[in-house]
Amino acid sequence: MVLATNVAETSLTVPGINYVIDTGLARISRYSLHSKVQRLPVEPVSQASANQRKGRCGRLAGGVCIRLYSEEDFNARPFYTDPEIRRTNLAAVILRMKFLGLGEPEAFPFLEPPEGKAINEGMKLLSELNALTPDKELTEAGRTMAQLPVDPRHARMLVMAAGESCLRELLIICSGLSIQDPREINAGNRSQAQEQLAEFDHPDSDFLTLANLFTAYEERRQALSQSQLRKYCKSHFLSFMRMREWREVHRQLLLACQQQGMRQSRGAASYEAVQRSIISGSLNQIACLQEGRLYQNSRNRKFTLFPGSVLARKQCKWIVTGELIETGQTFATLAAKIQPQWVEGMALHLVKREYYQPHWSSKRQEVLAYEKVQLYGLTLIENATVSYGAIAPEQARELFIREALAGDTIETRVGFIGRNRALLGELAREEEKIRRPDFYVSEREVFRFYDERLPAEVNSTRSLEQWLRRQGDRKGDCLVMQRQTLLGDKQTGDGAGAYPDQAAVRQNRLAIDYVFDPGSHKDGATLEVPVAILNQLTQADVDWAVPGLLREKCIALLKSLPKSMRKNFIPVSGFVDSILPQMSNADGDLIDALLAQISNHKRLRLSRADFAQADLPRHLQSKIKIIDETGAEQGFGHDVAELQQRFARQSRV
Repeated sequence: MVLATNVAETSLTVPGINYVIDTGLARISRYSLHSKVQRLPVEPVSQASANQRKGRCGRLAGGVCIRLYSEEDFNARPFYTDPEIRRTNLAAVILRMKFLGLGEPEAFPFLEPPEGKAINEGMKLLSELNALTPDKELTEAGRTMAQLPVDPRHARMLVMAAGESCLRELLIICSGLSIQDPREINAGNRSQAQEQLAEFDHPDSDFLTLANLFTAYEERRQALSQSQLRKYCKSHFLSFMRMREWREVHRQLLLACQQQGMRQSRGAASYEAVQRSIISGSLNQIACLQEGRLYQNSRNRKFTLFPGSVLARKQCKWIVTGELIETGQTFATLAAKIQPQWVEGMALHLVKREYYQPHWSSKRQEVLAYEKVQLYGLTLIENATVSYGAIAPEQARELFIREALAGDTIETRVGFIGRNRALLGELAREEEKIRRPDFYVSEREVFRFYDERLPAEVNSTRSLEQWLRRQGDRKGDCLVMQRQTLLGDKQTGDGAGAYPDQAAVRQNRLAIDYVFDPGSHKDGATLEVPVAILNQLTQADVDWAVPGLLREKCIALLKSLPKSMRKNFIPVSGFVDSILPQMSNADGDLIDALLAQISNHKRLRLSRADFAQADLPRHLQSKIKIIDETGAEQGFGHDVAELQQRFARQSRV
């Protein structure tokens, strides 16, 4: 009894075969244009193949063919099996046609013309391999690839390997991928074979396992006789004939590469160089671990690793695979551990980039963004930090001006920054005094100032400094802010006099601190009083220290009166404006002065008790900070008498 595959249809004649049992089925190699996978589906054979099977019996005498399917089924089948040109990837055919100048594949008079879709897929693969330009012309690499007698993907690996100094390893790998696997492993010898072949295993790459196997074989070939070499192959479960075929293909490839000026490097190549070269020809065979041992490749195809792979029991996040084979399920027979950054470097012409969340980095002094890199829908890199200036210079410039310059987070030694900070700080203090933030200068106006003066190419601290050097203005005088330029029609008026930084008290100059912090107990103006002169201080000294607050204080005091009294001063603000010029610290504290003016203008007899219920806003309350000789705070309050009593002992010292 002989059990044969469909290979025996035309190539096997065995004497004495009188009976043939035909299942009518065969595994036929087909390239899937959709999944980019070389499939081996089980299909009904054609009538021609069935007749060939029938012809295996009766070669020397009469015979019988038993078909396990109906005659109707047989008659419904196509007469002939589809020609291979309609069942395979056409990239190699198209590449050769381009090199020989045979015209466009669509117009070539094929005996069995392939589908237009198959031609388009072949073109796409060649473009992916950088063998064709966008205009479908051969690139320099494409010309070299066309002259190498291997699959275009393997040819691309060899071209890349020559530049990565790993041509020796890739010649072995590509020639090994071009033949049937020489390892003879089956269900009966699997355990013993894997044990013997384990000595060649590379921990992270099935491709380098092939290189190790071939290198070991070559060492034995040169040291052993023919019969000894056969025994070595048998003991290591290697096919002697396939190993010889491997060596012949390797030598053929080596000579072809040498003819193209490609030379092998002397030393051993790095792991990264080898895998980068493999990746260059396998950009549609990159995969990422999903769950368990299931991988997903760049075509959204899911598969598992063949049990014989060195990575089968490992959970590597990223791998590059050999061809995917689809039987009952999809397998990758060969795989290697890789880094996604290597894939990005090999697929610069194919990857899609997405940038999001641009932001100013005070640490790096430039505008950064996060980058997402995808290849055929597979995310290679996510949340990578990249410089945004070269990607979107206009947006980067706007962020640089707003965050670094207007937001004052720039770090540079250029002189204009210090001068502008001093001016803006001075204006900010004046704004705090009048309690109107951004009244004189807002971040919007600072932004406009720089936006009008900086050229389009300035979007980082470094580019700013470089531009100033080219201008011959190392100190940045062209960017110095002037008070008049910033304020325009807005003027600070009598702010310097109404809100002084110091108050004269008993021939002492006492500092006044202004804080704009609604809700805080320090909100408003605070007089800093050394504990040594606290006893000399009067409430009038504190009340009249900040003239700019007098009007609001008087209005607040009058509005605190009962309605029956308050109606005598309507409108309150108008009454205060009429009496304020006549009030002075000579009248005593503020309430005494206010009572005197009420008596003079309204002929009303009010007393301090009438203002006892006044609850002034915190920023209008007179605040005093008691400090020691070092300037450290010793006490805080707004009642002079209470503070004097508390610090009576210290003030007498």
